[in-house]
Amino acid sequence: MNPDSPRLRLGIVGIVVFSLFAAMFARVSFLQVVDADRYTQVSEANRVRVIVEEAPRGRILDTTGKVLVDNRSSRVVTIERDELDALDASARQALLSRLATELTSFGVPTKVSRLERRVVDPQYNPLQPIPVAIDVSPEFEVFLTERGVDFPGVSVRRETVRNYPFGASAAHLVGYVGRISAEEYAVATEVSAAATQAAARGEPPPDVDGGVIATAALTKPYQPDSGVGRTGMERAYEAVLRGVPGRRTVEIDSSGTPVRTVEVVAAIPGDDIQLTVDIDLQERAEAELAAQLEALRGTRVRAGAVTQAPAGAVVLADPSNGSIRALASYPTFEPADFVNGISVERYEALTGGAATENPLINRAVSGQYAPGSTFKPLTAWAALASGSRGHRGDLQRSGLLPGRRL
Repeated sequence: MNPDSPRLRLGIVGIVVFSLFAAMFARVSFLQVVDADRYTQVSEANRVRVIVEEAPRGRILDTTGKVLVDNRSSRVVTIERDELDALDASARQALLSRLATELTSFGVPTKVSRLERRVVDPQYNPLQPIPVAIDVSPEFEVFLTERGVDFPGVSVRRETVRNYPFGASAAHLVGYVGRISAEEYAVATEVSAAATQAAARGEPPPDVDGGVIATAALTKPYQPDSGVGRTGMERAYEAVLRGVPGRRTVEIDSSGTPVRTVEVVAAIPGDDIQLTVDIDLQERAEAELAAQLEALRGTRVRAGAVTQAPAGAVVLADPSNGSIRALASYPTFEPADFVNGISVERYEALTGGAATENPLINRAVSGQYAPGSTFKPLTAWAALASGSRGHRGDLQRSGLLPGRRL
């Protein structure tokens, strides 16, 4: 056959065209049939955004019903990481510098370095706004709303944070809340996934042995920026105090702008707990402890040494049932310092001194002290129970029986 024959050339072109259409048909079939589920999920993820909203934690009450730890609404400045990453290096630096300057001028001292650490922190969900400042004023919210063009990706949202009506009183007892660590979040995510799979199979939740975080994660999933109890009752009753997060599903367009709300699942607040502690006795115990330590400082003991008296503890228990009525530790701290994360400077100020001066140590349960005269009532009871007369004079001289004052 002549290579220059039009029929041959048309045949070759037809074979090429058929091959191209066959390859395209095979690829379309693969995408729409074989791999359809995966691409449907990817498409759905690009179309909607699920925003998880933390639930308010339960309150902590004293024995009379007074609120020791509550919740309050706070204005929190957030940054959308996607919009920030879309800026070039100079525009990004200018935005953070401008934001730090304005926050400082409105009474919230902020450094650019702190903002930079926040926005690159891998623990924050890239789809969630990153909190960079808390408790901003209504005036700053208005200022930011009016100048939204100058602060792309920056907004103010309302968030529930912990509130402490009695300040530092009972700080060691109630504890404080901090952000979940990467290790804790990994455990919580694994437990939540196992619980979800068990529920899908109609099985009971799996048994866990990973501490309070894992126990709570069975029914109350965590996010990378969730708050968790760090010490005290906040830690011990994490599974009770933590609420079930809410969920808001928003449809977005190609530019990431919200178009409409698809679904809203309301958050369920955590349960309250009531302690046997009486806050009036607690405040009195703390005041008397501080005063007694102050009076002891500088005095001399038998060996001639000067008493330092840097710290101490007081525990008041009800002898009828053993319930704790007051539990004081000195020195103390302000739990409010840990709301939305404590600054490095403040934390170093609390922990940078000697161990005897560290206010974060709960000396009522973790301090090491000689028992001293607390053992005397036991020996007195033993003597009286045995009916021994020979010890009565010794008991009177020691002040444990009438006849001699302590």
